[in-house]
This record gives sequence, C-alpha cells and structure tokens, in this order.
Amino acid sequence: MLSTQLPRCAFLFFMLLGALASSTSAAALPDVDAVNSALKRAETNLKLVDGSIGSRTTPPKGSAGKLSRMRLSQALPDLEQAGKLVAGLTSGAGVPEAKARYTAAANLYNKLNGILNGTPPKPAPKPAPGATPPTPPAPATVKLGYPHADNFKDALFTLRRVETSSNSLVKLMAEVQPIKDQLSIKYGIAAAAVEQAKEGARQAGFAETALGKVPANGEGVAEAKQRLANAREALKGTSVYFEPLHAKLSDLVNPASYPRLQEDLTRVRELSQNYRSAESLFQAQRPQ
Repeated sequence: MLSTQLPRCAFLFFMLLGALASSTSAAALPDVDAVNSALKRAETNLKLVDGSIGSRTTPPKGSAGKLSRMRLSQALPDLEQAGKLVAGLTSGAGVPEAKARYTAAANLYNKLNGILNGTPPKPAPKPAPGATPPTPPAPATVKLGYPHADNFKDALFTLRRVETSSNSLVKLMAEVQPIKDQLSIKYGIAAAAVEQAKEGARQAGFAETALGKVPANGEGVAEAKQRLANAREALKGTSVYFEPLHAKLSDLVNPASYPRLQEDLTRVRELSQNYRSAESLFQAQRPQ
C-alpha cells in the first residue's frame, strides 16, 4: 500500500512546483505590459512634440511653445511610472525590449525638454574629416516683387487669422482642461471651440495655397510657412481635446438621452394650466 502511494505523492509535489513556477513567470508579465502601456501613452505626446520642435535649436514661441510644454508635461507622469516599473524588472520575456524602449523615450524627453528650456543637447562630435568638400552656401533670399509681394501680403493676412484662432483655442484649453468635472463645462463653449478649430483649419488651407504661389526663397516666406505649421499643430492639438468633449456634452443635452422627456413635458403643461389663474386657486373671504 505504501509503495503505491509514494509515486502519487511525488507526482503531486512536482505538479505543485510546476504551478508555482508558471505563476511566478506569469506574474512578471504584467510589469512588462504595464511598462509598454505607460510608454505608449508617453510616446504619443513625445512624438507630437518632436514633430513640432524636434529640429529646433531655440525655444518655440507663442501657441506652439505653450502646446509643446503642455504635451511634454502630460508625457512626464507616464514616463516616470514606466521608469519605476523598469527598475524592478530583472529578466524575462520582453524585458530587454521594454528597457530599450524606455531608454529611447527618456532620451527623447530630455532632448525636447532641453529645447523648450533653451538648452538643446549638443550634437555628437564628428570624426576629423580627411578631405571634406566645402559646404555649399545657403540659397540667398530674394526680395519679392509684383505680383508676388501682393500675394504674400494676402497670405500673411490669412495666416494671422489662423494664428489668432490657434492662440485663443490654446488659451481656452488651458483654462477648461484642469476642470475636474469636464461635464460641467458649458455645451456652447465646446461647440464654439470645435467650430473655431474647423474654421481655423479651413483658413490654414487658404494660407497654404497662397504661400504656394510665392517663390520659396522670397524674404519671409520660409518663416511664414513655419508659422503656419506651428499654428496648424496647435489647432490639431486643441481639436484632439475639444471634439471628444463636445461629443460627450452633446449626448448630455440630447433629448433622446431622456426617455421620459415627453411624459415630463406633458406633466409640466398640465401643471401650468392648473396654476395659470390665481383667482381659481385663492378665494378672498369677504366679511359678512
């Protein structure tokens, strides 16, 4: 009897060891998934900022700078969370890739933060060249004449309209985004912001067309195109916030969201008819 029970006990013992080992390895996977999830959120903002200011050597001004700082501050909590999780990872499936992904995201954050603070990273030193060909001179700008000068003035007028819209929307977003209860924001504010962003995008298209008719090497043309790109980036960033907010507030004020609306309206009409005449409700008792 004893000899038949020993193998069964040993089998159960090894089954228990296998279950513990598999649960231990499975427990490490959520950390890797959490790192990748946090990095994915951070990378979304980092890529947008990098596309806007990544090639700059001086801090951006105006709405582009405000929007870039806002997005970089939104990426920081996710990046810090990923850093804490990465510090606790030792080995396992996906760990090397998660660590490499975190390092790349942290380096990109430091680069963008340096640009915004006026301390961009120094370029990597280049090896001493043997026989480097001379750098070709930058193309000189030319003064615009008729009719390009008039076309450029029209383009700048439209560009200023786009910048006014983008600046006001960035300012509005900075005011309402910190509100804890987003559904308490007035519906009209979100609706007007969405329409303003659409109109700004439409005007940006007109400005792009007008700038396309002006020589690219004309005085001020390159700067105007950069201003247009910054304004468009700002409009895009505000639309990402205001459009979902507008959709939620639209559902909130939609009568179809209240199935008993007609019943309540009927009851209100009945009450208004009953209380329409004060004389029918209150009779003065005259002395006999």
